[in-house]
Amino acid sequence: MRVTPQPVVAAGAADRAATRRVAREFESLLLNEVMKSMRRTVPESPLGEGLAGEIFTGMLDETFADALAGGAGLGLADLLAAQLTPENAAPPPAAIARALTDGEWVQPTTTPATPLSAAQRFGAYRPGNRPAACGAGHCGVDLGRPGGTPVVAAASGTVTGVGRDPGSESGLWVELSHENRKLTTRYLHLSHIAPELTPGSSVTAGEVVGEVGATGTTARGDHLHFEVSYRTPDGGRRWLDPAPYLPRWKAR
Repeated sequence: MRVTPQPVVAAGAADRAATRRVAREFESLLLNEVMKSMRRTVPESPLGEGLAGEIFTGMLDETFADALAGGAGLGLADLLAAQLTPENAAPPPAAIARALTDGEWVQPTTTPATPLSAAQRFGAYRPGNRPAACGAGHCGVDLGRPGGTPVVAAASGTVTGVGRDPGSESGLWVELSHENRKLTTRYLHLSHIAPELTPGSSVTAGEVVGEVGATGTTARGDHLHFEVSYRTPDGGRRWLDPAPYLPRWKAR
C-alpha cells in the first residue's frame, strides 16, 4: 500500500502572532539582564539607596526593556520569529507536491546519518538580503559530507546553470530544472563539477553532477547546500524545505 506523504502544514496567523509574542518576551528578558549588568558598573545609583532604590531601579529597567523590545529592539525578536515561522512553511501546490513525491527522485548525496543542526536547516539565519520565503535567510539545507563525496541529480532534468568560480559566494554550483521547468534544484559549494555539464545538457536521476566540497566565500567546511524551488504563476520562484522530502526519496 502506498502512503501519500503529507505536506508541511502552514502556521496560522494565531500561531505566528504567538511566536512573535514569545520572541518579544525573550528579547525583553535579555535586555533587562544587559541593563542589570551595566548598572553593576556604576558605583552609585541616582535613584536612591536601599531596598526602595533597588525596587525602583528594577521596575525602571524592566519597563525600559519592554519598551525597547516592543519597538525596534535589537532585532533579536524578528530573527527568532523568522526562524520559528518561515513564510514558506505553507505547503506547495498539489501538482508540485505530487511531482516531488510520485516521481523517480533520489537523494542528492548519501543518506543523512544525523538530524540537521539548527544552522543547517532551511530558514536558519543568514546575513544579507534573502528571499522572504526562506525564513531568516537559508534557502536550502546543508548536508555535511566528506569532501569528494559524489553529488547526483535528484531527478531527471536539464542543466540551467553552472558556476565554475570557486571564489564566488556559492563557489562551484549546478542548477537543474525538472518537470518542464516547474521545479528547480541547486547544488552549491562543490569541489568539482562534471566537465560535460553545460546549460542545456540533459541529466538523469542519480547521474553524478559533481562532488561535495567547501568552495565559496560563505562555506564553512565540506558540505552540500541543496535547494528545491518551484515556479509560481506570476513567473517568480518560491523555495521549499527539502528536509521532509529527502527521507522519501530513493537512497543511494
